[in-house]
Amino acid sequence: MLAEPTSGLRSGPHLNDGAIVAGSDLFLRDPDFKAQHLPRIVLRFGATPVSKAFRLWLEATPPEKLVLVSSAGGWDEPSHLSSDYLHCDPVDLCQRLNDEIAQRGTNARGSAWLSDFLHADVCTQDVLDRHLDDEDRLLEPRATRSLFEHLPDRSLLYVSNSMPVRDLDAFMPAGSSELRVLANRGANGIDGLVSSALGASATGEEHVFLLTGDLAFLYDIGGLLAARRYPLRVTIIVLNNDGGGIFSFLPVAAYGDSVRFDEFFTTPHAADLSAVAPLYGLSHTRVANWDDYAVAIQKSLSHPGVSVIEVPIDREDNLEHFRSLVSAVGEALRQPQKGTGGAT
Repeated sequence: MLAEPTSGLRSGPHLNDGAIVAGSDLFLRDPDFKAQHLPRIVLRFGATPVSKAFRLWLEATPPEKLVLVSSAGGWDEPSHLSSDYLHCDPVDLCQRLNDEIAQRGTNARGSAWLSDFLHADVCTQDVLDRHLDDEDRLLEPRATRSLFEHLPDRSLLYVSNSMPVRDLDAFMPAGSSELRVLANRGANGIDGLVSSALGASATGEEHVFLLTGDLAFLYDIGGLLAARRYPLRVTIIVLNNDGGGIFSFLPVAAYGDSVRFDEFFTTPHAADLSAVAPLYGLSHTRVANWDDYAVAIQKSLSHPGVSVIEVPIDREDNLEHFRSLVSAVGEALRQPQKGTGGAT
């Protein structure tokens, strides 16, 4: 199983009994690993995975069979790679497959395929642990990964579109603690996220966290009015890179001024987010370092209402840092596995 953002798991052991692979978005960017691991049959549960690296991996050499499994009855397959569709209960299907495998005496855990993916994930998680622990700059990978160190068990995390949901997919480690993750797309992708998170808080007693970018936050600041009217407990973490940071990852960024990249794509706003929270009677903290970040999250847990934590991000530093992490993961994959004398 390749972890999706709604995996329901968070930080913990890198290898666990569930054989969950959490770092595929990073190691599937390595051309050697992709070329050596071409799937013949894919079972896909639920919606299209967030990871573009995962999608490109499948599209480069389409599998013989891609089976969609869903109880919803909808058709969600934009890549047009599917060969079969199973309208059934996914849990029941997995139980039946597990029984069939047991009857045949097949030991999937002994396969070289699984071993390679688990090894790649361990390499990825080790790289992230080393590089992010030593990273003093306020950047998205560590802000996303370290968030899980501070979330109480059985938390509810609402995650915005654009970079936050992709950061979650790339940097969230696997583990055994329970975490419920929600996400949705508005008509324009990012709209309505604040209102959605506050609405999720209104339905239960758990503390809700919203991880969002600055544009999505500003797009729906009117939704904060609900925080004045209802007893909601929400921590809003705004990764503020002053615009649409996701576009810096796309090929169009290379054209710069010739396509008026900043004006039409990143759209920097220079808005003072500290002025937004007082409009609705909310607390606001702009962190200056990782210690501030940890303290702000812990304080928000005891705060009776809605807290806004702003994390200022340098967009260009974040892009360079992401690319360096991908490069480091590729280097780690090419190191000999201990006890084998060979590469993955």
